[in-house]
Amino acid sequence: MFSILKHRSFFLTLALCFTLLLVFFLSGCVNNPSNSSHNPDSSSTPDSGSPSTIDSESNKPLKSDKDTFVGTNGKLQVIGNQLCNEKKEAVQLKGISSMHLHLYGRFVNKDTLKWLRDDWGITVFRAAMYTEEGGYIQNKSVKEKVKEAVEASTELGIYVIIDWHILSDGDPNEHIDEAKEFFREMSELYKDYPNVIYEICNEPNGDDVNWSNSIKPYAQEIIPTIREVSPDSIIIVGTGNYSQDVDEAADDPLEFNNILYACHFYAGTHGISLRDKVDYALEKGAAIFISEWGTSTSTGSDGIFLKESIEWLEYLDSKKISWVNWSLCDKNESSAALTFTAGTKGNWSDNDLTESGLFVKYTILGKPYYTLFCDGFETGIFTKGLISNGCTISNDTAYKGAFSVSIRNGNSLTKELNTSRFSDIELYFAYCTVEFTDNDFLIVEGFDGSSWTELGKYPGCYDWTEKSITLPQTASNNENLKIRFSTNTGSSIIYLDELKITAKKE
Repeated sequence: MFSILKHRSFFLTLALCFTLLLVFFLSGCVNNPSNSSHNPDSSSTPDSGSPSTIDSESNKPLKSDKDTFVGTNGKLQVIGNQLCNEKKEAVQLKGISSMHLHLYGRFVNKDTLKWLRDDWGITVFRAAMYTEEGGYIQNKSVKEKVKEAVEASTELGIYVIIDWHILSDGDPNEHIDEAKEFFREMSELYKDYPNVIYEICNEPNGDDVNWSNSIKPYAQEIIPTIREVSPDSIIIVGTGNYSQDVDEAADDPLEFNNILYACHFYAGTHGISLRDKVDYALEKGAAIFISEWGTSTSTGSDGIFLKESIEWLEYLDSKKISWVNWSLCDKNESSAALTFTAGTKGNWSDNDLTESGLFVKYTILGKPYYTLFCDGFETGIFTKGLISNGCTISNDTAYKGAFSVSIRNGNSLTKELNTSRFSDIELYFAYCTVEFTDNDFLIVEGFDGSSWTELGKYPGCYDWTEKSITLPQTASNNENLKIRFSTNTGSSIIYLDELKITAKKE
């Protein structure tokens, strides 16, 4: 009997211990802050010291290592007229914007954003969701591409801007109900994400649209919609005249915390007068974010304007103002970053980038040496500012890829280049010849604005041969530099491929 009671007592004790352990474990899970919802009435935020990845089951950000830009800087805040990290240190974001997500969304995916982070060094990506022009108002499913951009950026540890991209619908109040619906959904989804920034109206415009009568009243309705669930989020607000009138916004500011005012510029159109407006706004205490700028004119074409772009970017660096370049697409305009040889998953060579894309990439990287021009002719046409006098794109033979340039019958190929603010100009190319004689040569010349000078003279060769030329000092800081390839007789055929020009930024 004693033996039975002893065993029974043992099992009762064991059961009691197990019950206490179970209660303790469940209590710990319930009270674990990492499993609780963010309280919008609380000033506390999730651990923004680490970048986030997506938990597919809960759709909430998870902690990961700190070896990313978001991991280092955490949740951003505006202090005075400066964007700062969670340590209250000034921070400057640099990145690129999508084009219309509903037309060029194929370039917006995790693979591409990872390439932009690792190969270009971007720290912010802007998901430009057009409202009109076939965008959200006509097709609400485009918001799924926004979500894809946010989730990919979060996993990669870069900041992401959700851009309500008004343009042809110049008055933001035209679709204010849809805007409230959209930002309510986005802020509910991403209230715990330290890397999400909201841009609530891209470029307000129109004769009757200005800051006080249209944009500020709109912002006063949209911002509380976001702040109801995401009280400390960074919000960018567009300004009048296509986001140029930052001075007017600074004179009549919004009374919310963590607000940035958008200023947009295109280097071929906007200059010192717009920078004066930015200076005025900063002096008044307004924080500025360049959420869109281009190397071209404001039409997206012409240029690129390297000297003017450099002046702008050096100015922004001096003020530690963040910026996003326009745009990640292969549209046939000079502000586009990609040629139509560029794949949709990143992994681009410099040949896949336009001159604008090359400039932006090397600017973000912050290295002294730039590739100013690079063409393997894989587009099959002269797409990068090359002037052809009787030359053709040929698929008869190529050094790399499928195409090269065929120069014959005394014809020539010329590249015009603005090297203002650049020195140490280097030219690289590969060539081969057929049907040549001892008197046939490939001739390379340079034009410094006043005269042509022979840079190199190369005899025919059947095998592809790589060449490099250091251009004379007159090629540096030259707005009118030209490089010309030609033959001296009509009997030879010369193939030219993998043309590249590099320089050192002064």
